[in-house]
Amino acid sequence: MGSLRHRLEELLLLSIIILDLLDFFDFASSDLRFLKVFISWTVLGYLLFRMNITKILFGNERKGIDFAILISCFLLIMKNLYHVSFTLLEGSRIFHTLLETFIRGRVFLEAYFFLLGCMGLVVISWYLATKVRIDKPSLMHIIHDEGDPPASLKGKLHRFATVFSVLIFFFVVIFNFALEWLGMLIDAPLALFAILFYIFIIIRHHRRFDIDHYIFKVGNFGESFYMRFIEMFGKKRSVLIGLSGILILHLVTETGVFIIPLVLGFKEVAYLRTLEGAHTPLFHLFQEASGGGLLQDAAQGVLFAGNALALCFFFILPGYIWFKVYQRKGFRTSHLFLAAFFFSATAFLLKPVFSLERITATGIAGVDIVTHAPGNPGISPLSAAALALGIGFAVFILSMSHRRKEKVIASLIIMTDCFFGWYIFLFSLSLISLYLNLIASAFTGYSFLEMALGKVMLIAFLITTAAFYLGSYVIFLTETKKEFRYVR
Repeated sequence: MGSLRHRLEELLLLSIIILDLLDFFDFASSDLRFLKVFISWTVLGYLLFRMNITKILFGNERKGIDFAILISCFLLIMKNLYHVSFTLLEGSRIFHTLLETFIRGRVFLEAYFFLLGCMGLVVISWYLATKVRIDKPSLMHIIHDEGDPPASLKGKLHRFATVFSVLIFFFVVIFNFALEWLGMLIDAPLALFAILFYIFIIIRHHRRFDIDHYIFKVGNFGESFYMRFIEMFGKKRSVLIGLSGILILHLVTETGVFIIPLVLGFKEVAYLRTLEGAHTPLFHLFQEASGGGLLQDAAQGVLFAGNALALCFFFILPGYIWFKVYQRKGFRTSHLFLAAFFFSATAFLLKPVFSLERITATGIAGVDIVTHAPGNPGISPLSAAALALGIGFAVFILSMSHRRKEKVIASLIIMTDCFFGWYIFLFSLSLISLYLNLIASAFTGYSFLEMALGKVMLIAFLITTAAFYLGSYVIFLTETKKEFRYVR
């Protein structure tokens, strides 16, 4: 039975890889793109099922409840099928009738399935609050004392409210994020391939490899990190780091959606076409800006290279900082790395060619990375390039002193955290605006009970979203400050 399950896992993985590659090279039809979305949802739902949700929440594994939680969460996002169907209908042949059915059933997808999902979470929360014991380690053990469900009605209502809040958090922060972003928005093969390859192949087969083999070491590290990250949510001393780690995952998705196409010039992902801003690859912008003579073109090349590095640094460094906090081993970095960062940051500040903007398109929330011609026209490219290179060289020299290097690293962390904070602010503001619009317009024309339930759930999503982004960013800053006790 286990062997059959493994073969099915590998078949699904291979299907996604093939469909991603076909899509990447523009060989995928609308039917294949729809099939890829369906398989991606299936696989990611399966991965979440394998997480043992009730084990993490209660320290008590109940696979039937895990399945019911996932079904309720899928019902809550069924509205996405309408948007997928509307996008892919025109070029579809095999699934044309099915996509038309989804479009005609928009009311059921957007309202009734949502309400069914809401009621499902309410029923599951009451069952968990009144029937399931809390053991440790678990997330609920951190919030409540361990033991059997309370006997009094007041105690049951209190635990129900807590369980319901935790399930809302699971949907908004983990399920919704994983399914909507990783399953639908990323069209870069490397992103989804890496996640699934690690979990299905490397983690399961690495023990067959020689212990000194590099792949074994990578697989062993991946399994250890995955398990320790999940276990964070069952321990009081590490749950805060786990929460800030979820925040970092946003930057991972942005790398697949924005950074790779803009910096490397790869095929623009489908998600970018739904946004209003310009997303011209940096190399093409450099070609447009060049033509002012050999020296000026060289300066432009230095500035564009600096901006490309800055874009990568600002989105990768928060993850690096979080990983150092996770390891509890302090910060260690080279002189050349510090010089490259401050060179790129100076090039970006003097002649920025990208900016962050809040997404305002209807039905979409997030942050858009817009590219444009170099800013600050009053500063010549030659002067800006010379200053950026000079600051990079000065940082390289200064960082040779341990005392000065500590201050340089502190400056790097502050600049990275400020950029990360601006990104999180724009992202959360976009999400909150989306929820406010939904609360104001959703469920009009429905019965009072349906409208009340739908709006109360949307308000709960709004509160959870705002609390998560603000709280997790503050946690990230606090934990980073604690870890800055040791620099090498």
